[in-house]
Amino acid sequence: MTCPKCGFSNNANDTRCQKCGAAVPVSQQPAQPAQQQYAQPQQQYAQPQQQYAQPVQQVVYASPPKSKIVAFILCFFFGLFGVHHFYMGNIVIGVIQLFTCGGFGIWCLLDLIIILCGGYTDGEGRFLQ
Repeated sequence: MTCPKCGFSNNANDTRCQKCGAAVPVSQQPAQPAQQQYAQPQQQYAQPQQQYAQPVQQVVYASPPKSKIVAFILCFFFGLFGVHHFYMGNIVIGVIQLFTCGGFGIWCLLDLIIILCGGYTDGEGRFLQ
C-alpha cells in the first residue's frame, strides 16, 4: 500500500508507513492472487447418424411372367408374323416383324436362338421363365 503522506510503498500487511509512521489505510480485502477461471469447453455433439436399411420396394407387374416354352413354340411356328413378340408384350417389334415377315426370316431365326439361350425379356423387362 502506498502512504498518503510521503508516497512510500509499504507492504500490504502494514498499518503504518515504514518511512514516516503515518497511518496507512487498510484495504477491505487483502490482495489475493487472481483466480483463473476456466471456461467450460464448448462441445457440440452431433446426433449419431443411424443407418437404417432402406425398405425394399416391391415391383408390381401388370401381367404374369411369360413362359420360355410358349415363346419358343410361337416363334418356331409363327415367328415370321411376330406372334411371339405380341405374346411377350413387345407390340411395336411385333408389328415391324409382321410387315417384314420376321425380318425376312433372319430376325425370326435370331429370336429362336436368343429364346433358347435364355437372354430374352418380355415387355416389362423380365426374363422368360
